[in-house]
Amino acid sequence: MRETILLFGGEEALTAHVQRAAAPLKVRVKFIPPEEYGNSLGYLAGDHSCPQAREPWAGGPVEQPLLLLAGMTGDKMGRVLDALRRHGLYIDYKAMLTPTNRFWDVPALYEEIAREHRQLQENGAAADAQTED
Repeated sequence: MRETILLFGGEEALTAHVQRAAAPLKVRVKFIPPEEYGNSLGYLAGDHSCPQAREPWAGGPVEQPLLLLAGMTGDKMGRVLDALRRHGLYIDYKAMLTPTNRFWDVPALYEEIAREHRQLQENGAAADAQTED
């Protein structure tokens, strides 16, 4: 599988900015429009053995931009994330394609990342409250 950043949500300008950050690392950036959100993540990343949706997704775009890193080693992911930060791109919702989530659709991934994000924020707020006591 080719090293790819799948981008869900965000403006065209965000896609172009991510492409500029990833280009020196030879990582492809692919913007996924909402009508494709029903496809499996693996299919969207280029693994056509994973399920394709029978109908276009009828919902809207995700609320927050979401990056999915596919086909990369841990070292390459670190370099990609560093490049994004150097370009001033701070995207809170990020994930990597795994053997488990490759069969999920975009709404399932987004909900899982949003749940984890809320949990981290709640845990951080609770820790801050304890240090203030």
